[in-house]
Amino acid sequence: MKFFKKEKPGSTVELIPMTIRFDCTKCGQKFKVAKEYAGHTASCPSCNVEVQIPTLEHASVISEESASVPNPTFISKFKNSEIVRLISYFIRKPYLVGGVIILLLALGCIYFYTTKPDKDLNVELKFTELGEITVINRSSFEWTNVRFKLNSDYFMHLDKIPPGNQCQFSLMKFYKPNGERFNFLTYAILDVSVRCDTPTGKGYWETTYR
Repeated sequence: MKFFKKEKPGSTVELIPMTIRFDCTKCGQKFKVAKEYAGHTASCPSCNVEVQIPTLEHASVISEESASVPNPTFISKFKNSEIVRLISYFIRKPYLVGGVIILLLALGCIYFYTTKPDKDLNVELKFTELGEITVINRSSFEWTNVRFKLNSDYFMHLDKIPPGNQCQFSLMKFYKPNGERFNFLTYAILDVSVRCDTPTGKGYWETTYR
């Protein structure tokens, strides 16, 4: 973008990022010019209006004011933003703020109690040569909704095992989702895990025989 000086019609003044900054008085186009062109008159390339380039003294005064005064357009947009209006609305209605806080606390409590870390179970296992397994609940609380997993692929479910009680059943009761039963004569036992519900949350236990 170039300015044409009024005093010398054939010459040009290139805009470069220096200290003098000013706006066109008609179209508002913003410009930067080298300080040696202070006080010259030039033609705005946007609207062709003659523009007086400020002197260095005038330009320095304008620069200080523009640095200290916030952008009114930004302030207007900020005041009219949805976030500011929403905050103002809640400030004027404190009971809504209290209701939101109570709701957030309730949701936090629900999340905490439903996502508690699994509690370690005290489990004792016994296997027989006839393909039977005995599970003993050595914990001080009842296990409910007990889910067993064998070799990471075979599953079995029991409703509950009270504390101190034991359950004995055949390994053939373990099955895959496709219905395949565990054959203890063909496959070795590699790992066993137990998951259940406890009075305070969830319980978990596992062991490996690899």
